Amino acid sequence: MVELKLKNELQKNAKIQYMPNGSVNLTCFRYPVFMPDGWEASDFGKARQSNGEYRTDSPRTDNIRRAKNSVFEIAAANEWKYMVTFTLDSNVIDRYDVSAISKPFLKWIQNTASRRGLRYLIIPERHSDGAIHFHGLTAGGLDLVDSGTVKVTGKKKPIKISTAKRLHIPTEEWRTVWNVSNYRFGYSSAIALDGNAEAVARYVTKYVTKDFSKIFGKTYFAGGAGLRRRLPFELLNLDFDEVCGREYSAPYIGAVKYARISAQELETLKAKSQNMDFAPVGAAEPLQDWEPKEKEKKRAVAAVC
Repeated sequence: MVELKLKNELQKNAKIQYMPNGSVNLTCFRYPVFMPDGWEASDFGKARQSNGEYRTDSPRTDNIRRAKNSVFEIAAANEWKYMVTFTLDSNVIDRYDVSAISKPFLKWIQNTASRRGLRYLIIPERHSDGAIHFHGLTAGGLDLVDSGTVKVTGKKKPIKISTAKRLHIPTEEWRTVWNVSNYRFGYSSAIALDGNAEAVARYVTKYVTKDFSKIFGKTYFAGGAGLRRRLPFELLNLDFDEVCGREYSAPYIGAVKYARISAQELETLKAKSQNMDFAPVGAAEPLQDWEPKEKEKKRAVAAVC
C-alpha cells in the first residue's frame, strides 16, 4: 500500500551539502521545494512514496550542469590517490571507433575494480581530431612504474628528469609521472594527488564542458567497492531572509540564494530559523524578477492571436 503524506510535512526549503574541508554549500529557496529521498510529489497537496523510478531532487533541464554536479560530487566525496590519463594506440585499437573501444576498455576497468579493488571516476573526451582518450581519478588496483618524467609548474606536459635538472627546477617541485603497466591499450599516466579534495573535484569537473557529448552514452564511468556517489547532505527549513547571499529568481520556483558558509554559521542560521512557518500548501510566490525569453513571448502572442 502506498503511503501518502501532506507535502508540507516533508518538503524543505534548504539543502545543506557538507564539503570535505568542513564548510557547507547552502541552497535556500523562499518556499519548500526539496523532497526527501523515497518520496515524490503527487496531486492535491500530497506526496507519495517513490517506487524508485523517479528522481526525488528538483528537476533540472540543463544536462551539462547536472553532469558537472554529479562528477563534482563523486570526486569530492571520495579519497583518491592518482589523477590518470589513458590514451589509445592506433596500432592496438581504433581510437575513433566508439564500438571498438567501449567493450574492451570498460571490461578492463570493471575487471580491475572487481578483482584488484580499483575505485575510479573516468571521463571520456575527444581530441581535436576526434580520437578518444580518458581522464579521471583512481585509488588502488593499478600497477605503476616510474615513467622517467616529472610534472612541474609552468609546463603543460611532463618533462624528462634530465631536463628538469638542466633547467635547475627544484626537486621539491617535481611530481613523478607514473605509467600504468596493466593498461594495454595505449599510453597512460598517473600523478599522485596532494589531498585537496575540493580542488581536485573542481579540476576534474572542467573536463565536462559545454561542448561535451556523451561518447559512450554516458557522461562518465564510476565504480569500485565503497564508492560514494553523493556528498553528505541534509534537508531542512531555514529563514530565507537570514541567509546572506545573492538572491536569484528561478523560473516557476521563485527566489533562491546560494551561499558557502561555515559550520558555525549554519548553527546560527538553524537557531534563528526555529519555529518558522510557511504559507499553506498551494501558495506561490509571484515571479516578479523573471521575464520570459523573446521566443517564449512570441509563442505566447502567437497563441493568443
